[in-house]
Amino acid sequence: MSQLIQCRKKHLEKGRIIIQSTAQNAGSYIHSTAISALNAEASYISSHDKANTLLFLKSKLAELGINETPKDVFMKRYLTNSRFIKPITTNYIKNTDLSTGMGMFKDMLASGETLFRNEIALDFSFIPKNLPYRENENHRIAAAIKPIFSSRNGKNLVIHGPPGIGKTAAVKSVFRELDEETDEIIPIFVNCWQKNTTYKILIDICNQLGYKFTQNKKSDELFKVIKTMLNKNTGVVLAFDEIDKVEDYDFLYSILEEIYNKTLIMITNYKIWLQNLDERIRSRLMPELLEFRQYNMQETEGILRDRIKYAFVPGVFGVDALKLISAKTSELKDIRSGLYMLREAALSAEDQSSKMISLEHAKESITKLNEFSIKSSDSVEDDTKPILELIKEKEKLRIGDLYKSYTDKGGKMPYRTFTRRIKKLEQSKFVILEKVVGGPEGSTTIVKYNDATKKLTDF
Repeated sequence: MSQLIQCRKKHLEKGRIIIQSTAQNAGSYIHSTAISALNAEASYISSHDKANTLLFLKSKLAELGINETPKDVFMKRYLTNSRFIKPITTNYIKNTDLSTGMGMFKDMLASGETLFRNEIALDFSFIPKNLPYRENENHRIAAAIKPIFSSRNGKNLVIHGPPGIGKTAAVKSVFRELDEETDEIIPIFVNCWQKNTTYKILIDICNQLGYKFTQNKKSDELFKVIKTMLNKNTGVVLAFDEIDKVEDYDFLYSILEEIYNKTLIMITNYKIWLQNLDERIRSRLMPELLEFRQYNMQETEGILRDRIKYAFVPGVFGVDALKLISAKTSELKDIRSGLYMLREAALSAEDQSSKMISLEHAKESITKLNEFSIKSSDSVEDDTKPILELIKEKEKLRIGDLYKSYTDKGGKMPYRTFTRRIKKLEQSKFVILEKVVGGPEGSTTIVKYNDATKKLTDF
């Protein structure tokens, strides 16, 4: 009896076909599925490769005792018929053991091979074409902008919700569509963690507008330039990400007063940011609140599965590996940690020259979460290390009490500089900040040490 090989093909954009084949006993004749099982990772074949392939197939099939059919004629018919078979490369055939009845790849990645298709898709800043599970939120953002198309003021939004759940991605996704739709409405996106003063924000807006003559200009001069440039257009949408990191809000007041046909979008992790805003600004802003909820377990897995399609060669990411990473991501409630684990699992697989990303690789990625979640204390600035050590000792303390303990121990840093250092420690995930509003002692911030070692490796 000859052997009949059944196979399933998946054709990649880059011409890659992944074969999963099994062998069964069958009649002693050549069938199209037997030929198809010899498929290769390629999207083309030269004429001399085809000739060599035919000769190789002829000898291999003879070894299997398949002699009843005029092989050359039969093989040429299937090799040249695109309905039945994709082009074949000699390299794949040389790595195929037909005597076992299975067309399988070698277990090891060859030199130069990779599991990644587009590693950039795992970056936190990557915005997929479709943002899953945020359709309603995107619609709300677009609806706020829509009046500008009629030369009217749009609605202002305060977008709030925990970190790592797609707030920034949603706004950038809408901005991308707006940019494709019209040149008359200008989208401007400012990261307020990086640009945390009125002057820095105005410089950034000037740069985005293409105005480069900012040197030696004061804030009021920069704003006059911005005002002139923006009011010439149909309108503008300004998004301020991590707005709660800003130290002064003079820029907001000026924009609200003097820029026409606009929508302002403020993104924050803290809903209470709006309550603490200066009344003269809040009364002019009059924003709608848009809350981003946490993703559930099913949505988390769907997001990661969708990102896998962008980032990896099809078929290389194991189902069990994805489920483990999805479960851990859902536990941490931060999609960015999931993207980190996807990359680390793949890198672990490549380090072992594995063609599949397995459950073991996923487990390895979880052990590396500390590197993602918290940096080495060596990276902390020298004047901030005493503050971090104090937070470790106290575990949980009001920021005012923490500053008093700091000064009692001889600390000389002004309170405002002290709070900036605390915010930097939060950004680096050394500490966790909890804002409390309306307590017995009024609004305050609670500072807690982020015990990431215990939190992130207990899975």
